Amino acid sequence: MANIAFVAIMQYYVAWRSRMALSTPVTPSEHERKLIETFARALENVPANHAQITVDGKTIDSLAVPKPVFEVLRLVADQMAKGRAISVVPTKMLVTTQQAAELLGSSRQHVVKLLTDGEIAYEKVGTHRRIRIEDLIAYKQRRQSTRDDALRRLSEQAERLELKY
Repeated sequence: MANIAFVAIMQYYVAWRSRMALSTPVTPSEHERKLIETFARALENVPANHAQITVDGKTIDSLAVPKPVFEVLRLVADQMAKGRAISVVPTKMLVTTQQAAELLGSSRQHVVKLLTDGEIAYEKVGTHRRIRIEDLIAYKQRRQSTRDDALRRLSEQAERLELKY
């Protein structure tokens, strides 16, 4: 069985392993989000080892859902119900510097600098740099953690100094 990474990101990207390309960003409409929210609440009460799914309202097309697939579906529905976009990609997937830049919301040149500075691990495929998606995710989490810590320290300092903001 292939390992799957579940990642909440700023935009919804679908990764196609065969092409190793990221699709155009897609976000559910407010109406779809409300439907997904109802679906996510319903999933909370379904035991994972007894899950069945009905496709497009056709009860004759129901099938048993394997527990690992059900758990990922539950996570996806929960995140989308909260209005967050998601991405589900194979964990061993390699992305280009341009794809990494799009996922990070930065320029390709900035990603190349991060690679050469050792901030993100990468592999060389011929003359091209490729980044494992899990290394990119780890960098993004470290960057967010650093930002959160800095914001917390600034907030604490403002409180100590009794600054109004």
